[in-house]
Amino acid sequence: MTDDSTGSKLPEWEYTWFHAEGADALNDLMRKANSLGKQGWEMVNFAVDEQKPLTTVAFFKRPFQEVEPQPRRRFL
Repeated sequence: MTDDSTGSKLPEWEYTWFHAEGADALNDLMRKANSLGKQGWEMVNFAVDEQKPLTTVAFFKRPFQEVEPQPRRRFL
């Protein structure tokens, strides 16, 4: 994909999300965010619903990384 005004290539992103419920939902979210951050994911938004049960959801993105296909396994 290119930016029509400059002809430069726009970045491509991949996205993921995480959902947690319960008394430890915020701590679960923090642990997950730290884990995903080590893999290059950046949290772009999150929401907290304080009603019972406490619920959190967060969205993450990182630059798209093409994965080379694994060679087909051959069985004898």
